[in-house]
Amino acid sequence: FAGVSGQIAYPKNGTAWGASDRIGTYDVRQYVNGAESVIGYFDQVTESLVIEDGASFSFPNGFTMENPPLATFPACASGLVYDYPSSSCVGCSDTMVYIS
Repeated sequence: FAGVSGQIAYPKNGTAWGASDRIGTYDVRQYVNGAESVIGYFDQVTESLVIEDGASFSFPNGFTMENPPLATFPACASGLVYDYPSSSCVGCSDTMVYIS
């Protein structure tokens, strides 16, 4: 049915997990340096993420949607840990002890 916020639906299986949650579109918002912007929306009916023209996710350290941050920690040699700000494997500081 058409709701105030757009087309609304509910899952076909009324006993499924989340069955009482509406299916529709949800704004994708990003907060950067205290400023909020809507960069797109997620459509639950089609299960698609739509990013508005000219919009993009922003990530720390200059990462972008085209060059996203790592999803997992890279494997470092024994005695080293991954440091995101420097994008490299580094040894522990003098105040830390590495435990393998």
